[in-house]
Amino acid sequence: MVLKNPSTDDKRPIEIQKQLAVSLANLESTIQQKEKELAGQLQQREFIENISASELRVLQEKNKADLELKQKETEIYMQQLAAEVQAVVQKASAISPDLVSALQSFSDKALAEKMAESMAPLAILGGKSVADVFSNLLKGTVIEKVLQQNT
Repeated sequence: MVLKNPSTDDKRPIEIQKQLAVSLANLESTIQQKEKELAGQLQQREFIENISASELRVLQEKNKADLELKQKETEIYMQQLAAEVQAVVQKASAISPDLVSALQSFSDKALAEKMAESMAPLAILGGKSVADVFSNLLKGTVIEKVLQQNT
């Protein structure tokens, strides 16, 4: 049988206990340090999320304002178009068939006068009156009717 020294055997469990206590203290310190790091990261993420949420709200408000502005511009443009269309309609309704026929009649008379002036030398050469030369030239045309109405 081997005899053990009771004083050395008693010291080993105490040393092991001390080593375990030191290891436990180191682990607790590491855990606390990790908890602080994680808490810091969590705070940082919450801060970034708050900033992102604020930026998103600002962007949404800007987009909303832009949309309202575009809608108002579109309404104004539509009102301008409606006014222009109404003006064209009013101008078109002012042109009546009577006005068209009066303008055409005036144009026909002016043309007949110009043609009569240019025919005068031919009448002198042919020995006929200007009216005869002119009526022969215009037989079967619309202007012939204008000449007959004026005579």
